[in-house]
Amino acid sequence: MIAQAPSPAVMFHVSNVGKGETPTTYTVTLSWQNGLVSAENPIAESYTIYRAWGFGVNDSDYTLVGTINTPSMTNSSQWSFMDKEVKKGVHTYYVRGVASAQEGTRSPNYYAVCPSNYCVGPDQRFEFTTTPPTFALPGKTYTYNAVSEHPSVRVWGFIRYAMVEGPEGMTINEKSGELKWDIPQDVSGQITVKITSYMQKYQADTTILYQEWTLRIAEPFEVQQLASSVKEEAVKQVSVFPNPTDSRLHLSCSAESGHVSVSILSMLGSPIMSEARELTGGFNSFDISTSNLPQGTYFIRITSGQKQSILPFVIAR
Repeated sequence: MIAQAPSPAVMFHVSNVGKGETPTTYTVTLSWQNGLVSAENPIAESYTIYRAWGFGVNDSDYTLVGTINTPSMTNSSQWSFMDKEVKKGVHTYYVRGVASAQEGTRSPNYYAVCPSNYCVGPDQRFEFTTTPPTFALPGKTYTYNAVSEHPSVRVWGFIRYAMVEGPEGMTINEKSGELKWDIPQDVSGQITVKITSYMQKYQADTTILYQEWTLRIAEPFEVQQLASSVKEEAVKQVSVFPNPTDSRLHLSCSAESGHVSVSILSMLGSPIMSEARELTGGFNSFDISTSNLPQGTYFIRITSGQKQSILPFVIAR
């Protein structure tokens, strides 16, 4: 005789979320009724309960977390199961009836949020955590690695990026948020840039975020001033990060061994601060404090004898 699938669970739901035995765990109580019993769907002898972290999509996402026997089931029997020591987050559950060692049809999924206010409320902000550079030189590549975050994105969905407004040729990587623009040599002045970040959540609910800034491209006289001061580069492969920065700038470069002067200049080229450094042959890196400087655009200049290397950077807080 072929075993028949037991009657499925109906009215399956999460009836309570409570505190666990430790401050970082919770309990989830599940409740359901057995479905109608028939010749095709006999009474279930037990129920198996499955759980997945987040919104389980595949069967492999789920783990068996419990089994309850049902020795005295009727058509209106109520059943419940408490899942203990559940971690913070969103969890997906379903149950199956079992008869003659055969599992029946799975119940509809039900979601438990632990604690109940997780992923909601004004304290769970979706925001950009990076600040874009606001100054660039013509003929150079402008880059900005945009990053937006939400505390629950790992559970609720994924973050994507897109251009809203910007100059021709400026692009942003949809997944990484890396923005690039090869600035034409004849461009100067102010340009408005606007990007969007959106979080695609479960059941197609979308949260949208915008970031807008004014990018200033150096005027020709500023470029000429910088070019006239650089006869030969003092160091090679020089870079600064983070850019923008708030209180500290990390500089890396490739150089010959020797003494150099590292200066910070205003937009007009006036020295603001300077310090001496001893470089070793090959790769060098060091930090420069900018905590005493107000917000704005500056240049960092590395001088070795008659050689100079100059890079712009931004302080933003």
